[in-house]
Amino acid sequence: MSAPISIQNIKDHPAPLESRRRNRLSVCRRVTKIALVALVAIGLLSTAVRGITKADKYLQASADITMAPNRYNRAVRIFSNAHTQNEYIKSRKLYELAVYKVPAEYRSDVALYNLALMNYNAQGGPKNLKEARRLFEEAAEIGLANSQYMLGFMRYHGEGGPKDLIGARRSFESAAIQRHAEAEHALNMMIAKREGLPKD
Repeated sequence: MSAPISIQNIKDHPAPLESRRRNRLSVCRRVTKIALVALVAIGLLSTAVRGITKADKYLQASADITMAPNRYNRAVRIFSNAHTQNEYIKSRKLYELAVYKVPAEYRSDVALYNLALMNYNAQGGPKNLKEARRLFEEAAEIGLANSQYMLGFMRYHGEGGPKDLIGARRSFESAAIQRHAEAEHALNMMIAKREGLPKD
């Protein structure tokens, strides 16, 4: 049961996710446009009613949501060609902006996965297994198979949190449904060992 170490690219998504992701992205784009218009409108209204400081808050929120995809794309480009620690640091900072500076509903599952991997592998910053596990869990809930596998891997080995065989098996099952090869292998091993079965 070996953990993947490569940064997830958009083209590497498992095929079963594509149609569902297109539908979700289409909805997200419409929601994003509405949210951006609302945030800008609130920001401009706040300028007149509550002053510049309050307006800055809403306008900055709008800017962060708009910039998130650009930050993610830049992070991927920099990481793909990274040769020095400074380049890894820059890539990680961009991923952090693309994840932490926007509301949860606008976060990219792939950006979450990549940032989780950088925390897991200590790339561009300190190793943080607890944060890696939390980020994998957030991306897994969206439906990214690689994150579901990695969450299962960390739960199985007790990395970044308590060992949880039942939770690990559940995560592997979710990824295996999407034909994730490593998850299928890990799940078969657990089935053979009768691990992760609910307690009576």
